[in-house]
Amino acid sequence: MDAKQPFFQNHGHKIVLIINYLSVLCPNVHDVQAFFNIRGKKIKKINFLCKINYTLFTVLTRAKVIFTKLLTTKMGQPFLLRMPVHPWVRKYLLHHYPEPLSVSERGYASTLLRQMLEKPQKVDPRKIIHRPKLNLGSHYGIFVGAVSADKYGVDLVNEKIISFNDSMDDLLREEMYRFVQMMLKKGHQVDNSIKEFLAIYDICEDELPFENLKRWYYRERIRIDARRFKVITQPELILNFCA
Repeated sequence: MDAKQPFFQNHGHKIVLIINYLSVLCPNVHDVQAFFNIRGKKIKKINFLCKINYTLFTVLTRAKVIFTKLLTTKMGQPFLLRMPVHPWVRKYLLHHYPEPLSVSERGYASTLLRQMLEKPQKVDPRKIIHRPKLNLGSHYGIFVGAVSADKYGVDLVNEKIISFNDSMDDLLREEMYRFVQMMLKKGHQVDNSIKEFLAIYDICEDELPFENLKRWYYRERIRIDARRFKVITQPELILNFCA
């Protein structure tokens, strides 16, 4: 593992110390001018020497900052995570996000995945609880780059995996509801609209039963209508997060 690490990770601290030593030996422009003025010497090339000295000092200072950042940054390796998902969730993700999905991309799924990732923590081996791996019928690939792995982690717990699948399932059903509402305005029937929506994602009856989605659609329509006419009581406290 050490042989594969970048050069600056193995010798970065030595480089920073050398640059720091050279920058200390290299005085700034004002020190050079004061040195010659004290002795009253008139040298024609004093301005030229000062410019060279200033350039060298600037280069050393910037090099010190760059190598310090490289030394303090943990340059790990990218990871490919195989996350268990439901078969219809996989089809929905593949339709919108080609596999593997990078957590650094913009989008609802990648943003949700970034919030799910955890960094590994040191735990007493006697307190470790071994949990069986989830088997939801399929899996989906997630790409975590070196920077994202260092920032967010690469660990996924079962509870968050299930929560992610539930969120994607809710997103699929909400999209189906909007699709059916649009088709109803065009004169189509509810049953045919749901079947047409399932055909878009190639979701079969064994994965998401038609009757299940149909009952959910009518329950959702009742809930949405109820929200429109729901009377909201006046809150006692109002928190304003706007600028």
